[in-house]
Amino acid sequence: MSRYDRLVILALIVSAHQAQIIVQLYYSDHLRFIADSRLAGELDQLIRGVQPDNQKLPVALVGGKDTMANMPPYVIHGEEIVHSIFTYSSLTFMGKRARLE
Repeated sequence: MSRYDRLVILALIVSAHQAQIIVQLYYSDHLRFIADSRLAGELDQLIRGVQPDNQKLPVALVGGKDTMANMPPYVIHGEEIVHSIFTYSSLTFMGKRARLE
């Protein structure tokens, strides 16, 4: 087997591994989107249940909900292609990233 053949085989293996990671990231983001949609629906039902008819009052959301807690183990945690609408990134006073979900 020549050096060129070994490089081609290595490139194919690396490409297959990268493709698998991209598919896993896409699927993880899809599951996050479904969880976000479900959470938005629950919030909408709660707000509509307590809001008086024909009045639009301001709503404040306080607290957090870990949407990643019920995800399957093969979902990639911490890596995202797109950010969730319910996720906010900030810097703490010590310079670390804090993820609020």
